[in-house]
Amino acid sequence: MKPLRYLYGAVLELVIGGLAGLIVYLPLFRLLGWLFPHIPYEVLTGLWGDVLSISIQIPAFACFMAVDLRLHILFHSLFRPDEKAKVSHVRKPPVQPVRTVSAVVLDKSVRTRQRPRSRPEHQYFAGFQLEDETVLWLSVTLEQYRQLSKGSRGRLTVRDKTCLSFQPEGEALYPQRNTQT
Repeated sequence: MKPLRYLYGAVLELVIGGLAGLIVYLPLFRLLGWLFPHIPYEVLTGLWGDVLSISIQIPAFACFMAVDLRLHILFHSLFRPDEKAKVSHVRKPPVQPVRTVSAVVLDKSVRTRQRPRSRPEHQYFAGFQLEDETVLWLSVTLEQYRQLSKGSRGRLTVRDKTCLSFQPEGEALYPQRNTQT
């Protein structure tokens, strides 16, 4: 199957190159056929002939390459629709499971961002030390931030980097975030 696919690609390259050549060089040869009888022979054979030849061939080749590229894009989109542009699909990361662990509140912090001509935006964070000595800094709501105090122990419910709830030992559950995805 693969050799046939390579043969198909080679034939497609030949067809595209031939079409690009016809599109660019046929009008150019018509123009030169009209132009050259009006130019003296001495000009065409000397230094000026070389300059004229190069000044015609370079733009013609650039046009040929541009047309060839456009035809490549067109033919590949028509004849190989399964090979669209090589853009990788962006996948959402999998939803992390909700877990509940024993934790101690280590510290709290606020990150403030001020954008031009707008109100400051505040993000609230709390640092928790888990029972396995791991330290987690989690995003918390303003209500959770106000109710948390350094050194308090309790049950932490967390998903990814977000604190869903913290229930201090012997107290009621603090407001919980929406756990739906």
